[in-house]
Amino acid sequence: MKNKKAITPLISTIILLLFAVFLGFFVMNFGKNITSNINTCNFLNIDITTYNNEKQICFNEEKIYFTLDNLGEGFDGLKLTLYGENDVSNILINQSLSYGNSERFSISYDNSIGKIKKVTIIPFIVTNNKNRLCFGSKIDIENIKEC
Repeated sequence: MKNKKAITPLISTIILLLFAVFLGFFVMNFGKNITSNINTCNFLNIDITTYNNEKQICFNEEKIYFTLDNLGEGFDGLKLTLYGENDVSNILINQSLSYGNSERFSISYDNSIGKIKKVTIIPFIVTNNKNRLCFGSKIDIENIKEC
């Protein structure tokens, strides 16, 4: 019995505590990376510019025009969904807009969708080389005038 070696209870307790600390550190850093990506969209806030109580958006047979105000964090681009009388069209705009800036957009679209009835604008950010849509900052505009 004297020749058998074993880890004493004190050393085994220290090893278990070190393992628990390492595991906790790993889980906390993994969770931090996930929540930082999720919260990025929470600070986006966009809106169509309003002038004389009219939204600054209109369309003709070739293009849709709108002025966008960025009231929150910057974003990497926009996804437009145009709802026409005949069809729906989705357009990606890879143009960033930083905090506090406004931009006038002039976007060509396929006029086979017919007269535009509704437009949805969703900003997106690029994380890990993928576009991540920020649905919480989505804008829906109806009753769009012809230019």
